[in-house]
Amino acid sequence: MSAHHGANSNPDLYLAENLIELDGEISGELWRNPHPRLMMTVTGEDGEEAEWELEFSGSVNGWVRQGVDAEFFQIGDQVKAAGVVSRRDPTSIGLLHLLLPSGEEMVSGNRELRWSDEQFATTGRRTFDREEIAAAEAAANGIFRVWVNGPAGARIPRSMPGC
Repeated sequence: MSAHHGANSNPDLYLAENLIELDGEISGELWRNPHPRLMMTVTGEDGEEAEWELEFSGSVNGWVRQGVDAEFFQIGDQVKAAGVVSRRDPTSIGLLHLLLPSGEEMVSGNRELRWSDEQFATTGRRTFDREEIAAAEAAANGIFRVWVNGPAGARIPRSMPGC
């Protein structure tokens, strides 16, 4: 029996048939397990602002291995997102597409690109130097840690806030 809650397309958790598109500005991030999230401010046709939560598939550890961490996204970045609405929160989506300011598109799974001709390449983007590794090891405290593979198999600790 699987204990994981499933993908962003799980119809028990998301209105999988209800894909919506959002266009707005990154206003925050919650970069922690089990799934990292971005907050996005969207201005509606009536001029009213709404705050949306964009939930990524995969874990923090998986995204860091691909070169994407909390510092990758900047507050104020203009992005376009598409995803399925959460059954738990009508202002949260399971993120399937994210168009970055660079024009590259992040895509969840084996989906076709929605807006761009250039898919975001997640491999080979992040490199670690020995000073960064030493600083991360010195800063790791507490009992909750995620270890990320670094250069030449070096293990880099990332302290996680308590649950």
